[in-house]
Order: sequence, then structure tokens, then C-alpha cells
Amino acid sequence: EDLDSRHAKIWEEWSLNENVRFINYFPDIVERNINKDKKVEILKKYYIPGDVHFNRGGNKLIAEKFLKIYQNNTAQ
Repeated sequence: EDLDSRHAKIWEEWSLNENVRFINYFPDIVERNINKDKKVEILKKYYIPGDVHFNRGGNKLIAEKFLKIYQNNTAQ
């Protein structure tokens, strides 16, 4: 439930130092103040069972957001 996680801060700082765009996907997946059932639902929807990697749904979410941002930046 940590939208301002240590990991996000590390990657954001690194991207600023390296002049690389950082896309923060935490807000697309993480929800605050949810019950255990909702957490399990999110895990099943986006992650491979028992793994930290995205399943098809998670990869789709990431791809769609990336493409939206990329297309908006190249359309200018």
C-alpha cells in the first residue's frame, strides 16, 4: 500500500540523474486502505502466482500505459 515506496524513490532519483524518463506504475497497481481480499484480487489480476513478475494482465497494464505515454510524446 506504499505509493511512495523506497523502490520508486530510488528509480525516480536514478532517472533524474541519468536524464531518463521514469514511469511510475505503482499508482496503477497499488491501492491504499484495502482489505486482504482486495489485495489477493489485485495479485491474481496482475502477477504470476507465487512470483514477483507480472502475468498477462500485468504486462497488458504496463504496455498500455507505456504506449499511451510514448504515443503522446511522439505526437508532438
